[in-house]
Amino acid sequence: MAKRRKKRLRINPKFLLAVFILILSMVIMFVTPLFHIRDIQISGNERISKAEILIASGIRENKNIFAINKGNAVKKIKGLGYIENVKISRKLPGRVDIEVKEGKVTAFLDYGGMYAGINTSGQALCRISKASPVSGAPIVKGLGVIKADVGDKVRLRRDKDDEYEILEKLMKTFEEYSLTEYITEVDVTKKNDIMFRYKGKLKIELGSLNDYGLKFNYIRAMLSELGTDATGVINMQSENYTYRNTIE
Repeated sequence: MAKRRKKRLRINPKFLLAVFILILSMVIMFVTPLFHIRDIQISGNERISKAEILIASGIRENKNIFAINKGNAVKKIKGLGYIENVKISRKLPGRVDIEVKEGKVTAFLDYGGMYAGINTSGQALCRISKASPVSGAPIVKGLGVIKADVGDKVRLRRDKDDEYEILEKLMKTFEEYSLTEYITEVDVTKKNDIMFRYKGKLKIELGSLNDYGLKFNYIRAMLSELGTDATGVINMQSENYTYRNTIE
């Protein structure tokens, strides 16, 4: 039998050239000082200092610009609190831009011995001890918060998803009627028995969100008639809305 000829492995010279160029590019990118970070620009911050943002990011001058872990840096920066979004951009050869967007707390959720301050998207912007006074947003009762890591969206018990949707609708309506800064407490424990307080003194028993546009127009008219320092109870749980001048 004739001996089988062994096949020789032939490597395409173009492939070898491509591998060589790739390795050379990697060396230039990660080894040479050409792409070392020389400038870090931080913008969009007001409440959080640039120094805090820089430390949290883990990005340092004289480090390789391609070695930045952008995902980890974004998470760490959000974890500082009051920051909704972070954008990190490489500007070759040696500049990094960190752009942050700070958020506004629109509600404080009951979270064990603390309050979790959230924005309109449900992202936790801060956590505050119940021993500390809170202002600028209502304290919300009736939502089962099981996790509230700063920078992430809060997690609720599955049976509370409907109540959270109600809260989102309420917060948008408060904003629409210029009531947000005056609402001190909201209770959505029962979706058909919603309650909130205006300036801590006027209790508003809203009932369900059915005909909420009509109800909020009535609230606005009553506030105009009673004045901003009104006390008592506005009851809208039945077809006939009532007001009683008692403190509850």
